[in-house]
Amino acid sequence: MKKGEVLILQIKEMDFKGNGIAFYENKPVKIKGGVIGQKVEVKIRTVSYTHLRAHETGRNLVCRLLL
Repeated sequence: MKKGEVLILQIKEMDFKGNGIAFYENKPVKIKGGVIGQKVEVKIRTVSYTHLRAHETGRNLVCRLLL
């Protein structure tokens, strides 16, 4: 998988907010809106480790430190 690559995924589930959930390599991918069975294009984008850490919660931090 490369940055900018476009995947075609199919929405398999819906969450309680009405967002679609598709799966890529057994990992959930949230899609804004949509309906079950709909095929959607998803563009891959990368984020830095620093960006991920900026969204870290106290619970995540404890789990990461325990690893």
